[in-house]
Amino acid sequence: MRAYLLSKEKDIGIDPLTQVLGLFCFCLLSLFIRTLPVLVLYLYMPILALLFLNPHFFKARALWIGGAVFLIFSLLLCWGSMTGLNVMTVNTIRALLRFLILTAAGILIISILPICRFIDLLERLRLPFYVTFALTVALRFFPLMLREIRLIKENMYGRGAIRWGWFLHPYESGRSLFIPIVIRALKKADALALAATARGFGAPVQRSYRDNPSFGKGDFLFSLIVLSLSSFFLIFDIWARGIGRIG
Repeated sequence: MRAYLLSKEKDIGIDPLTQVLGLFCFCLLSLFIRTLPVLVLYLYMPILALLFLNPHFFKARALWIGGAVFLIFSLLLCWGSMTGLNVMTVNTIRALLRFLILTAAGILIISILPICRFIDLLERLRLPFYVTFALTVALRFFPLMLREIRLIKENMYGRGAIRWGWFLHPYESGRSLFIPIVIRALKKADALALAATARGFGAPVQRSYRDNPSFGKGDFLFSLIVLSLSSFFLIFDIWARGIGRIG
């Protein structure tokens, strides 16, 4: 279990505060981009960063399916731009793209920020203990529950369940998946609470860490790359809107 979770995380040696603030600014600046093709290109940036920084995070099948979906969506978007879209459709697609940008940035944070450094970041921000504990559990349970769902589905298929049963019998299939997930989640929560208590998590003493990250050259480079990319797309968006008004 520990080996699986560590394989999904890659410490890139940058201060956690720099990573969080950089991606927060990246997502915030997406609110000022209004051209749909530019938003699609803006969405590619965290996905490409995820593939570059942690290439084994996605499986090959997920890459093929995701690439095909993005290609189809881009073609439909180009076709819709040529034929003309109404205001409601444009606003809906724009909101969906911004949500996907936020989701991709969150997955990037999860995949490159180890849990110990995330806890260090929250404690340095002087957040209350219950907020720190809730965010830490959410960050840890995200990859853990995905693995549990996959294991339960494989057990169901191994015992004779058909893969198209979700469409033929949605109620029975959902119940056979939901009940084991709840039971296993409660057991994982008990084990997590015992482990946190045994390690003194939340004790009124200063925690010690093996690594104490500080602001260095990599942080300046990361911030410069994020600001440069965001500024480029903002300028390109203004230029694209100007060309559209002229046409």
